[in-house]
Amino acid sequence: MSLRPLCLLAGICIAISSCDTADRGGSRGAIVLGDPATIVTETDSQYLRDFVADARMPAAPLQTPPAAAPDTDRRPDTAAKQVPAEPPAAVAAAAGLNADFGEIRVFIPGIEPRTFSSSIKNKRSAAYQLASGRLAGNQLQISGSGKVDRVSQRYETDIVYRHELGVLVLEALHYTSGWQTLKGNATVRITGLEEKSLHYTRATPARIRTAVTRAARGEGFSRKKEQEYLDGIRNIRSANQKPLDVELRTVIWQITGKDSKGKTFHKELRIDMPV
Repeated sequence: MSLRPLCLLAGICIAISSCDTADRGGSRGAIVLGDPATIVTETDSQYLRDFVADARMPAAPLQTPPAAAPDTDRRPDTAAKQVPAEPPAAVAAAAGLNADFGEIRVFIPGIEPRTFSSSIKNKRSAAYQLASGRLAGNQLQISGSGKVDRVSQRYETDIVYRHELGVLVLEALHYTSGWQTLKGNATVRITGLEEKSLHYTRATPARIRTAVTRAARGEGFSRKKEQEYLDGIRNIRSANQKPLDVELRTVIWQITGKDSKGKTFHKELRIDMPV
């Protein structure tokens, strides 16, 4: 075929294609809402899939409120916030010996005791050692379900020899008083333990020397050391003459009464003094 007929045929095809495009691409007028002709409905499931993940807004971080700047212009109101300190006298009054027998409790204020038992509840007696404080003129404060009928007191004294070589307790001159009834039942004042009121064993100079000899040998002293102690009391005429002293050794209180069921009880409280 010659070139001329081919060119003619190609021109005809281009003309036909242009006319068809013009027919399809021409204006069809304004779009009307709700016109079925303008609505395209897709039914193929492959084009209906959601390929985009849902967008999620990140949670806003919690905002910590900024700390308030210290007010340097104001002074802290310490007077309103501070608890007033307890007076020293009140603290001292709260300290003391507290002996709980169960039926009754015995409290002696203002002293520091030492005990060798963990509990005395429902026991008949209790023993303590005085570490500090004063018994003379003090009180027995008794409380509990039991009713106290009588409080009796007795004490023991020793003659103590204070020498430059050491202290000797003359046990041969040990003294034990009789029982003395004290006044009161819930609050009992301790009397008769003042230094000038203490009784002791009266002894002659010879008996005092014998007591010193026995105490020195009981300590295992040499004869030379024993003689030095005897030389120190060469001019002693009485057991309460220096360098000898009458010292309180033990105090015992016997408390008699009835418990809540009417049964009689007897309790003994003993305090020993350190040498």
